[in-house]
Amino acid sequence: MTAHTLDKKPSVLGLEFIEIVAQDIDNVRAYLNQLGFTLTSKHRRKQVYLFQQGQTKIIVNASDDLTAEAYFNELGISVYAIALRCYQAADVYHNAIELGGWDKSNHSGPMEINIPGIEGVGGTSLYFIDQPRENLSVYDIDFIELDEQTENTKAIERFTAVNFTVEKQRAQALTIWLQRLLDLKEGSSTVELPDGFQIRFTEDADDNEHCDFINSLHVQLVASCQLDRLPRLQNSAFEIRG
Repeated sequence: MTAHTLDKKPSVLGLEFIEIVAQDIDNVRAYLNQLGFTLTSKHRRKQVYLFQQGQTKIIVNASDDLTAEAYFNELGISVYAIALRCYQAADVYHNAIELGGWDKSNHSGPMEINIPGIEGVGGTSLYFIDQPRENLSVYDIDFIELDEQTENTKAIERFTAVNFTVEKQRAQALTIWLQRLLDLKEGSSTVELPDGFQIRFTEDADDNEHCDFINSLHVQLVASCQLDRLPRLQNSAFEIRG
């Protein structure tokens, strides 16, 4: 038994937010508005923006961080991080490190929250976020609420899955690896969180040299959604699917 034994299991509760990387906010704002997201907050010192649709959150990272810029230059607009809502986020992180995860925590500036995290697949990050305590969340501390907010017609109920394309014969091993790091049920073909969100691995049928990238983010549409099909982001491989 280690000093970082989790008090409650499973300590991963579900998805907190998806973070995408973009060159600037104008690249994606109209697209996210079409999908029903509203720009609600901006990071206190970075070009990082929070879009919300009910409880569904997506963060756009358009900062001048060198790692984010390199990621964008290689893959364009794409998912950059997956944040998981947890009981005892620090314990979840330490447990993952003890099981072989690589540290990739987000070390912030003064009066900001340091977010523990590990290296995900294809250069992404996997963050661990404590559920709000006393009605205070990471957004209240690190973000400034914007005065002018235009509500858009709700189209998305929730994110349901993110899909990684990986090299042949790697999907099963990656699934088991992530299930063990997150202390989740093993044996299924996907990594499923307690709230139903899935992290999926699809093997590249064409054996493309450029693997380990995310090619789709899956969503559940609201019953009243009038979209015949989801809009596409121009000049980008990034795709949100229903």
